[in-house]
Amino acid sequence: MDRTVVIVDDDPNVRQVLSVLLGQASFDIVGEAADGLEALTLVRDRRPALVILDQEMPRMKGDAAARLLRDLSPETKVLAFSNAFGSKPEWADAFVPKESVADVEIVLEDLLQLSLDAPTAES
Repeated sequence: MDRTVVIVDDDPNVRQVLSVLLGQASFDIVGEAADGLEALTLVRDRRPALVILDQEMPRMKGDAAARLLRDLSPETKVLAFSNAFGSKPEWADAFVPKESVADVEIVLEDLLQLSLDAPTAES
């Protein structure tokens, strides 16, 4: 199972916390970005299974980045990780508010399971 993750948040402390948390949970962090433009490059080059994406970032906000990420890598699942929302935004596959950082691992596991359960073109 592909457990690759790109973490996108303009706060380096948030990226570090997520990296440690997910590394301990056997996720493979294949890149970190401080804004949506950097995220697009990482997703294009590394094709991660998952992207954790903040909304409020310089240069390109999370919603704009997510829409472009879908074109680059439609199979990549997007987790909105932000305090800008009270519920899942339409551009994300899942949502975790930043104050619930401990839930990120559980939600990513659920997204991976959904990907495994999804019918393929061969099915």
